[in-house]
Amino acid sequence: KARPILFTYVMRLTCDRTLSEQVMLHVFEDVWCEAPVFDVSQGPVLGWVMRRARTMALALAQARKAAAEADAANPPDAISNHSVDEGVRRPVESLPIERALAELSVQERETIEAALIDGYSYVELAAHSGESVATVKGRLRTGLAKLQRALRDRGEEA
Repeated sequence: KARPILFTYVMRLTCDRTLSEQVMLHVFEDVWCEAPVFDVSQGPVLGWVMRRARTMALALAQARKAAAEADAANPPDAISNHSVDEGVRRPVESLPIERALAELSVQERETIEAALIDGYSYVELAAHSGESVATVKGRLRTGLAKLQRALRDRGEEA
């Protein structure tokens, strides 16, 4: 299971759980979209994913720091003639993965998060929810298919 290794690595880089969770979402979106172009001659998949996670963690941490500095320099009641980079202040909901996740039902999203982020197995999810393993698998498949369609469609929006 690469998820716990990756999450631990990102946590050590950022020292911030919320930021680490955002990084994980971005990295999984990246990997999902870029997997077809992965070149096995460049090294193992885990190394490729960890390099992406490191780059994303450092970029998001830097963006967060820049936003905090900009907020400190420009209090909300002050009027500023310059704008901060759109990517730094962009709300999380405007990120492609967040828009895609918003299209899922609550049950689909919770199942996907529990499986991919928390690392629960189908059996553990079924036992926790009181549903059959087949129901959990179906919900996960349906939710992931919705995410895949939404992320594939994101290229048309950009």
